[in-house]
Amino acid sequence: LVALAEAVPGVGGLWGLALGGLWALHWIVVEGYDTGRVDPPDGPRPSPDADRRAWFARGYAQLGRPLGPLGLLVRAYGRFLDRLAREWRPEIALMERHPAEAVGFGLATALLLAVPGLNLLFRPAVVVGAVHLRAHLEPPPEPAGDAQAPGAGEAGTGGLGRNRTDA
Repeated sequence: LVALAEAVPGVGGLWGLALGGLWALHWIVVEGYDTGRVDPPDGPRPSPDADRRAWFARGYAQLGRPLGPLGLLVRAYGRFLDRLAREWRPEIALMERHPAEAVGFGLATALLLAVPGLNLLFRPAVVVGAVHLRAHLEPPPEPAGDAQAPGAGEAGTGGLGRNRTDA
C-alpha cells in the first residue's frame, strides 16, 4: 500500500511516508503490548482472541471480494499476513478494542524510543508502562483448576508471574 501511495503524482511521497509511519506505529504498540504480557505462575492461558484474524487480514479479504480473479491474490496475501501475525492476535485485538489508548501509548513509546542512546534507558519504562496499561485494559484471567491464594506467585514477582520474554 505504501508503494501504491507513493506512485500518486505530487502527494504520493507524503502519503507513503504517512502510511509507513502509521504502520510502524501500529507495530510499536503491538510489540509494547506483547512485551507487557505477563503470564500467570501456572503458565499461559489461551486468549479468547487467538482465532480472530488481524484487522489488516480482514481488510485484504474485504478488498479482494469485488476484484474478481485478482481478488484471489489479494485475499491470499491477506491470509499470508495473518499467518505471520498469528502470535500477536491478542495484542492486535486489544488495540482494536481500545484505539485511543493504543494511539496514546504508541505515540509516547515512539517518542521515548526515538532518542538515540537514551532509548536504551527508556526501554524498561516502556515495558513497565505496557504492563500497567494491559492490567488496566484487560480483565484478570480466570484461575485454572486449583486456584492459588491472591498474590501467590513465584518468589520475587509479587504474584505477577513471569514475563513472556523471561527464560
